[in-house]
This record gives sequence, structure tokens and C-alpha cells, in this order.
Amino acid sequence: MRTIRRRRRTLLLLVLLTAVFSVLACLAAPGFWIGVSVTGFLLVAFVVNLRNRSLLEQRHRRAEQQYEAWVERRQAAVRREQARRAAQRRELLERQLEAREEARRLGRDLGGDTGWRRAVNE
Repeated sequence: MRTIRRRRRTLLLLVLLTAVFSVLACLAAPGFWIGVSVTGFLLVAFVVNLRNRSLLEQRHRRAEQQYEAWVERRQAAVRREQARRAAQRRELLERQLEAREEARRLGRDLGGDTGWRRAVNE
């Protein structure tokens, strides 16, 4: 914020000096055109400098936004992969539970002790 104020003050000062020297050159003496040329040159150079800084900051912001978007996409892909793996684990556990239930049911249907009952803690 301080740099913005300083840049505004500098720009205002250069514009005022250029205007004052222009008025003095027209009204008082032609020697003031030297001051107009100097302050005019400084004014143009300062505006070019501000423009270059602005473009550079814009590029930095754009690069930062692109990086943040990439990180977001990457995190979303990781979350999708974790959800897919969790679904696979749930499906595997459900199949194992169904297999145990089927084995226990078959063990009871046969009426004998086939070892399945001991396996499922009965």
C-alpha cells in the first residue's frame, strides 16, 4: 500500500512539474522548454516502468492461479482415487462376509460339524 501511494505521489509530481514548466515556457521564457523535455521524458519513462511492473504482476498472478488450479485438480484426482479404493475395499469386505455367511449356512444345512462352525466362532 505504501508503494502505491509513493508511485501515485511520484506520478502526480511529474505531471505537475511538466505542466508548470509548460506554462512557464509559454508565458515566461523559452528556456523552460528544457525543463518540459526533462520532466516529460521522466514522466514517460515512469509510466512505461509502471506498465511493465503491472504486466509482470499480472503474469505472476496468472501463473499463481494456474498453479492453484493444477493443485485443485490434482487433489480432486487423489480424492477420486481414494473413494474408488474405499469402494473396492467395501465390496471386497461384502463379498467376504457373503462367503462366510454362505459357508456358515452350508455348514448348518449339512447338520454335521464340517469345521466351518469353528471357523466362524460358533
